[in-house]
Amino acid sequence: MAIQFSSYHNSIANFQDKSEEENEDFLKISLSTDKYSSFAICDGAGGAGVFSGEWAKYLVNALPDSPKEFKEKSKDWFFETSQKFHEAIIAKKDLSDLMLNKKVYSDGSFSTLCACWIDTSENMLYYTAEGDTFLFLFEKLKSDYVPIEIFPLNDFQNINQNPRLLNWSLPIESGLKVKQKVLKPDFVILLASDSLAKWIILNLFLSDSICIENLGVNQNYLKSLSEETIRTFKEAIALSSGVKSFNELLSFLKNIASDKNKFNTVLKELYTNSELEIDDYSLIYIEGNVS
Repeated sequence: MAIQFSSYHNSIANFQDKSEEENEDFLKISLSTDKYSSFAICDGAGGAGVFSGEWAKYLVNALPDSPKEFKEKSKDWFFETSQKFHEAIIAKKDLSDLMLNKKVYSDGSFSTLCACWIDTSENMLYYTAEGDTFLFLFEKLKSDYVPIEIFPLNDFQNINQNPRLLNWSLPIESGLKVKQKVLKPDFVILLASDSLAKWIILNLFLSDSICIENLGVNQNYLKSLSEETIRTFKEAIALSSGVKSFNELLSFLKNIASDKNKFNTVLKELYTNSELEIDDYSLIYIEGNVS
């Protein structure tokens, strides 16, 4: 058996008060005909710490080619990557400003991490995530795609919960979780940064709330999907003339992931419609089959 797949991706800066060069989301896609193809998004947390964009870029580029190597040594990998980032970036910064110096070493830099590897020889998906950049896995049942994994959703008690983030100045107590699943015929994988990931989750919930419950999502998170704090977003999505099913949602996301101008225009519309929070936005869309 063999896996065939294609991928599309786009990333734009917060269009309200940033230039494109200030985008703190960073993507990495490495395609291979040999063993592993990998896909990753790191989202630098601009509202916390300093040099978070540089940290996100460094982090995503440091991901190893092999998920098995990462799974076995992720704690060591993170420690070594943090040290190298300090030597390559922080140690070369002008930190003569005492306030900046204090902020660097008291706060550090923050980023999410979401990555997956497709093993074309074993039809296997490996994936990891820390923070609120999410991986979504869909499989086709009969004629319809259904979500079978949203990761790391179960790390959250609330849709508005502040996520755990990776910081080069703070060691991780244990290794990063790496999960794996056998890929079945006709699959779609999404990687989406935080605000866009929330929008996708709310669309899934409004299309079929049972699908979220069937994923084993904790009850506190399920309750948060009905809280007043997200009522405006849900009402705006429900009133939209947009997606009404999982298949329509995936077609919509594939369409915007494959066209930079469309990605920019559509996300502006979603924000104007009050469906989406202002943010940097990144999306990787992968579709494939096992034959």
